[in-house]
Amino acid sequence: MIVKNEEDWIEGAIESVRTLTDEVIIVDTGSTDSTINKVQRFSPKVIPFKWIDDFAAARNVSLAAATRPWILVLDADERIAKRDLPILMSAMQGNEDGFHLIQRNYVPLSNVIGWSANNGDYEEGSPYPGYVDNPLIRLFRNSPAIRFSYPVHEIIDPTRMSSPERFGRLPVPIHHYGKVLGRERLARKQRLYLSIGLKKIEQHPKNWKNHFEVGVQYQELQRHDEACQYFERAWQLSKMPYMLHFWAVSEKRQGNLTRAAELVERAIHASPNSHELHLELGNVYQALGELDKALAEYQRTLKIQPASSIAVFNCGLVYRQKGDLVQAERFYRLALQLEPAFREPALELAGLQMAAGVLDEALDLLMPILEADPNCREARLGLAKYYVQSQKSSDALRVLGDLQQKDPVAQCIAGAAFLQDDKLDQAQRILESALKQDRTLIDARMNLAEVYSRKGEHARAARYLVSAREQMATVRINAL
Repeated sequence: MIVKNEEDWIEGAIESVRTLTDEVIIVDTGSTDSTINKVQRFSPKVIPFKWIDDFAAARNVSLAAATRPWILVLDADERIAKRDLPILMSAMQGNEDGFHLIQRNYVPLSNVIGWSANNGDYEEGSPYPGYVDNPLIRLFRNSPAIRFSYPVHEIIDPTRMSSPERFGRLPVPIHHYGKVLGRERLARKQRLYLSIGLKKIEQHPKNWKNHFEVGVQYQELQRHDEACQYFERAWQLSKMPYMLHFWAVSEKRQGNLTRAAELVERAIHASPNSHELHLELGNVYQALGELDKALAEYQRTLKIQPASSIAVFNCGLVYRQKGDLVQAERFYRLALQLEPAFREPALELAGLQMAAGVLDEALDLLMPILEADPNCREARLGLAKYYVQSQKSSDALRVLGDLQQKDPVAQCIAGAAFLQDDKLDQAQRILESALKQDRTLIDARMNLAEVYSRKGEHARAARYLVSAREQMATVRINAL
């Protein structure tokens, strides 16, 4: 394990595999917190390492210090479930030289290439809505022939070994939390990876992988214009269709939707049976408002990958935009059948049920999400709406909590709660604050019309009512 300032996570990583190993080796690249003090109870070998912008070099120092026949490599922000340890123990009795494990990278959003909804099969995955899997060789024999390569995104690369080693695969996830531990922590890592990646390009400018990795770092840092430049170069050097996919995502996030569609269509021409490409093209068409085309691409996705819960869910989103709530509900339910812990269709379905007055089912859909993640914004907003509709204004305000300070949607709901209690001044103040931040909030306009009507200011009430109706008409036109 290589570390730097991992005091909050390192104990959990070691504890998760404590029954599997009796030798813990830590390469410390400059910790200034209590990382090393916290792991003393595991009697680790701690090796100081002067950082040289090379993760592989640091990894290989740890491998050289190992004395046991087998090596398992973990990071401080990773865990292995207790139930999977016997699988690893059994595998080490076989003839293979090592094994690919599945690095399960938990991510907070579904708009990530390779994303899978979390089906709740591991407690270690709660409360995260989904993940991206990445097979990596992390369990292997202690052999000088097996070493890490590449300064960043370092891996055991069998193609660079002098002797033919045999590597199998195990269905064991390494639960990786690096992308869900806080934005600033993640951004620091991304900036470090970017710096190393740019140096790699200087040294090897014609290596497509170097350009691709830098593009990914720019994309994750939301610097999409620069990401596009590197994805384009990676495409020119490799001609691999998935370069176009990543490039299209950054074009889409800059609002260049027509360009994104062109790139994905080119990728599909080269790789017509990629369900992820058809899914992405559907997403671009949906953003363009071309709903029939989007639906056709989602249906193509499902022909290739019938179990794609996100394609099913996206069909539901399209039907909702088209105003077909019956079909929207049907697809949301199908998505939940495929992935019972898939958060987004549960939230959308709860919204539909709330609008239809089916409050008990809406509550049943929201509560498991909040139990898994009490800070889930969408679930808190949904529950607050439930309480307002149930005439429980104080409960609505309690659930909203600090969201009322900065979130215009939360302020809109809070305004409805204050209005319910006939606290007209408070309702007026918070509803007007919501509208200043988001002029599209129809409910805020409707509730302000009611506030001013109760105050006897009928002219102002009428103006808000008219503007609400105009906003509703605009929404209907945009949906056509």
